[in-house]
Parts: sequence; structure tokens; C-alpha cells
Amino acid sequence: MTAPIRFTLPIKLHEKQLEVDNSTARFKVCKWGRRGGKTRYGAYWTVKNAISDAGLHWHVNKNLDLVRDEVWPHVLEMLPRECIVKVDETRLRIFLQTPGGPSRIFCKSADKEDALRGRGLKSLWVDEASFIRPTLWNNVLRATLADYRAPALITSSPRKGWFTSQWDKAKAGKMPGWEAFFATIYDNPYISREEIEEIRLATPEDVWMREYMAQEVDNSGVVYAEFDERSIFHPDEYPDISKYPCVVGADYGLEDPTGVVWAHVAPDGTVLWSHEHSRNGWDVSRHAEKILERSRGLNIDPLNWVLDVVNFRRDPSSGKSVAQKFAEYGINFQRSDKTNDEKFDTVKRFVRGNESAPFARVSMACPKLIDAFRTWEHGKHEPDILAAARYSLNHIVKRNLSPIAALLPRIDGYAYSTNRRAPVGPLAPGRVLLPRYARERGRPATRFSWDFEAGGMA
Repeated sequence: MTAPIRFTLPIKLHEKQLEVDNSTARFKVCKWGRRGGKTRYGAYWTVKNAISDAGLHWHVNKNLDLVRDEVWPHVLEMLPRECIVKVDETRLRIFLQTPGGPSRIFCKSADKEDALRGRGLKSLWVDEASFIRPTLWNNVLRATLADYRAPALITSSPRKGWFTSQWDKAKAGKMPGWEAFFATIYDNPYISREEIEEIRLATPEDVWMREYMAQEVDNSGVVYAEFDERSIFHPDEYPDISKYPCVVGADYGLEDPTGVVWAHVAPDGTVLWSHEHSRNGWDVSRHAEKILERSRGLNIDPLNWVLDVVNFRRDPSSGKSVAQKFAEYGINFQRSDKTNDEKFDTVKRFVRGNESAPFARVSMACPKLIDAFRTWEHGKHEPDILAAARYSLNHIVKRNLSPIAALLPRIDGYAYSTNRRAPVGPLAPGRVLLPRYARERGRPATRFSWDFEAGGMA
């Protein structure tokens, strides 16, 4: 009798991955946080199935760009060289010759529903399942497994929707043949606790809970969930606050209220909002009078007056901008930093602080700002007083007025690595943080070649 051919794939499964691998369930649904090992395990699971059961095997993801950046390198790493017939990097397809016959691994986009119909699959791995259409599984993908009673691995970080519903039902034992699995970044033994703590401190609370701890976060909730009683101070706590460097942030409203705040930087770097001004229906002259009155005796550098960038547009009727009108009263505002995804992130990180204390606090003399921090919700208009606070804090970070700014990953329009041991510097204006392989995507050195060494294969 001929001895069976054995392949050793280059992966050592950790405890949570072994739980999934040892399960006999046909449908395995994994709610795993980022860096928990789901992508690497999914690649291993797909290659293992393609070798042991010859036929057509699919990986479906929300788009092919994500596959190229995050999945494809892991799949190539797992492939036993002696099985490879052809690798098509353009269409993300792999052709194998296995002991049981020809086998194929095709990567598919969930955006192209018509291309996902009518195929008899031997296995199916769906990743980032929370982000695909709710009807795709029941109406399209489930049927592709019927011919061979093929297994499916469904993985994702959580979002409220069909994926979480399927996971909940499987966890409760309401779906025969299904089993639910859960893992967080802490379940990956190959990432040090020190590294995890660095990631946690650099990540907003809601993002940390959703992406790394695999907990559903309701996006209709308050934006600044980090704001609590520690974030509020009594004026007597800082008797010398008038001597601290101060930034005045303003958001001028025509129909909405105009919001103005005074942000001071304490010697330890903590940002302190000491006073607020919020009025509706006033013209520039009345606001300017009040702002100048409140600013007397404070340590305000001429460059530390910041106004919503929108207020620098000229009014066609007068030929002047709001900023120009303020300048007539001696208030020369700088333009605010009006970024998109990052614009709230700085505030969230400062408000969150660390285990000892927040890095940004609000005086009891600012009731409207306190209320805005406590009640502003996703999807609703940002209160003007809160926008003014955001402009002031972003300005403090941009000008390095607080030493705390140097301890946090930079988000002032440039992307920086969160790895403190890596070279630091701007990557590209206006870009968000990218993993190394995503930045290098498309360079020949990172693509598959016949000299590719995955290691550990026999």
C-alpha cells in the first residue's frame, strides 16, 4: 500500500485557532478581533481544504483590494511548492495538482454578486462578513455549497447586522451544524502584552472595543464615550491657569450659535478648557468685544487664535470673510485644521488619557461644553462649542504646545507608524495609517515568485 502524501503547512496554530480547527461543525462562524489570527487561519484553512479535497475552493471578501493587501500574502505563504501548477496574481487565482487531482483556489469580491452564482464548491471562506450585503449568504453563497455538502468558514470583526445575528444563533445552539467562536487580540500569544498596550493607548475606545476586542459598538451612541467625571475640574484646582499658554478656538455661526473656548496647556501637558462663549444672533462686533474682554490677562500668542476654516470664505455681498471682519477688531485668527476621519480622533485620545487621568479636561465654568461632550451622538450635527474645542486642541497638537502630543501617533494630516522602534516620519499628506504591506503593494519585491520562501514546508 502506498503511504499517503503528507504536507506540513507553515503555521503553528494558537489555542483559539485550534478550537476552530478541531471542530467538526460544517459551518464555523468566527467573531474575532483584529490581530487575533483570523486572516492567517483562514488562509491555512483554505489551503488545507484545497489540498485534501480536490476541486474548487473560494475565498470571498468585501473587495479584491483587501484580498491583495491582507489575504493573498498569507495564502501564498501556506502553499506547498510541490503542488503549485500556476499562480495568477492578476485575477487572484491559484491552480494546484494535489494527490486527489486538480484543485483551484479563487478569490472573489462580494461586490460582484452575479459572479458568485451557480458553482459547486468544495469549501468557502467568507472574511469581513459583517461588511457584505445581508442577503448574499442566504440568496447566493449558501447554494454554492449544496452539491458537495461543502464546509464554510465565516469570519469577521463585528458589526451589528446579519453576521452578528448568525453568530448569536450559532452560539445559542439554534442552528444545527453551526458553531460559533470568539477571540480578541489578547488571545494571540505571538503579540506581546507591551505591544498590545501600545496599540490600546493609541486607539479610541470605541475603535478598540470593536476592532480589537470584537465587541459590537452602536454607532448611534455618544461620540465621546470617554468623557466622564474625571474630565471635569473645579477652577480652584489650577490657580495659575491664566499664566499657562492659551489657545482660543472659535466656530462662527450665522444661523447656528457661535462657539468660543479658551484652552490652556498645563505644565504637565494637560489641556484645560477654562471658559466658553456661546451666543446666537450676534454680529462679529459683539462677539469680538466679548472675546477680547475674556482674553485680557491671558497668555495668548498671536498665532494661537484659531477659527473654522469655512469662516475664511468671502461673503459675496460684503466682499469680506468673517475672519477679515474679526481682524478689523484686532483678532487675527488662524485657519483650523479641517481633516475628516482624524478630526475627532485627537480629542478622543486626549479625553481618554491613560489609567491615571485624562489628558484634556473641562472647567465647571463651561456647562455647555460639558453637556456637548456628554450628549453629542454619531450622525447628529456637531455642537458649535464642541467644534471650537476641537479646533483649539488640534491647534495645540499641530504646534506641539503640549508635550503629550509627542507621545501619541501623529494625526495632523500625515500618517506615522505606531511602531516606536521603526523609523518615524511622514508617509504621505492626508493619508491614514497603513500596514507596511499595504504601503508596498504593487512593488515587484513583495509579489509572488517561484523563488518565494515560505519556510517550514516538507
